[in-house]
Amino acid sequence: MFRKLKENINNSINLQESEWAMLQQKFTPRKILKNQFFIRAGDSSNFEAFVTKGFFQIYHINDKGNKHVIYFAPENYWLIDPSSFNHQKASRLYIQAIEDSEILTLTLQDKNELLDKIPKLEKYYRLLLESVYEHSHDGMISRSGKTAKEKYIHFIKENKHLKNRLSNVNIANYLDLTPEIISRVRKEFYTEKQ
Repeated sequence: MFRKLKENINNSINLQESEWAMLQQKFTPRKILKNQFFIRAGDSSNFEAFVTKGFFQIYHINDKGNKHVIYFAPENYWLIDPSSFNHQKASRLYIQAIEDSEILTLTLQDKNELLDKIPKLEKYYRLLLESVYEHSHDGMISRSGKTAKEKYIHFIKENKHLKNRLSNVNIANYLDLTPEIISRVRKEFYTEKQ
């Protein structure tokens, strides 16, 4: 379970075995079954987590009661509501398992202690934040002003590794479309490919 986290971190920085041992002591393994929540809106987020197995959706419910998926988190992604976690206030997000999943959780206190004891982790978190920020902006730009079909085609091309793990409803909630529109667009797309 810790191997995936180690590989992920080692893609950005190199930790000594003693640093890795210290880091490993602070993370707690946890299993979350399909449809269970890691965080619900209104709760305070006491943990951030690294996904070692499974798949999550991170979403909010708008004022009209519509679900809007902000991002999906398969293996090697982090689960966090930064506002809630960093400031210990009520979350506005839902983080829910789409599949049976395994995660490694970390408290804010343990994270801060690790950052103090292993300064190299600051670089890892900075690079992670830059990557998330870039991905978030790319996603918003790629959906802006596009037709339903263009949104769907772009999503499928950029997320080939996810498409078989998501339902039409999941994709619709991410692209701000209805499942019926996704079904129609999907049918058109695959008919044209043949």
